[in-house]
Amino acid sequence: MSVPPDPCVSNKGDKPMTENKQTVQSYMEAFSETNHADVLSCLTDDVEWVIPGAFHVQGKDAFDKEIENDAFVGRPIIKVTRLIEEQEVVVAEGSVRCAKRDGGFLDVVFCDVFVMRNAKIRHLTSYLMEVKWDEAPMAKRNSGIRALHLSSGNQQALLARLGVEPSQLIKGAYVDLLAQGA
Repeated sequence: MSVPPDPCVSNKGDKPMTENKQTVQSYMEAFSETNHADVLSCLTDDVEWVIPGAFHVQGKDAFDKEIENDAFVGRPIIKVTRLIEEQEVVVAEGSVRCAKRDGGFLDVVFCDVFVMRNAKIRHLTSYLMEVKWDEAPMAKRNSGIRALHLSSGNQQALLARLGVEPSQLIKGAYVDLLAQGA
C-alpha cells in the first residue's frame, strides 16, 4: 500500500513548505479556480493589492471585486515557476493565460511579491508584463520550441499540426506548449 504524498512537502525534493509558501500556493490555486472564499481566506482583513500603474485596492471587499474581470471568460491558467521566501516575504514568479470575452487570449508573465503577517497575505504587489505571441508558426517565434514532453508518436503529431519540422527544434530550455495554446 502506497502512502499519499504529504501536502506540506513541495514537489521539489523533500523540503517541507513553510506556512507562508503554503498560503501563497493555496491563494494561487484558489485564484485559478476563481474561488472567492478560498482566496479571501488567505488574506488579512487590511490586505492591500497594488499593480503599479494599474490599481491599488485596500481591504477584502475591494480585493474580492478584482478576483474576476468582465473582460475575461472562464478560469485563468496560472503556472507558478518559482516560489521563494525570505523572512515574511514570499515571491512568486510565473505566467497566466486568460481567455478574452471578445476572443483570443491574454498571456501575462508575473512576479508577485507577498508581504505576509501570521501566514496570511497582508500586501501584494503584482508586476505584470503581457507577452504577445504572433500568428506565425511556432518554429518562427523567437522562443522556438525547446522541448516536448510527449511520447514520440504524439510529438510527431503535434509538430505536424504546428507545421514544424523536428529538425527545427532547439535543444535546451523547456517551453510549456500547452500554456502557449499549441
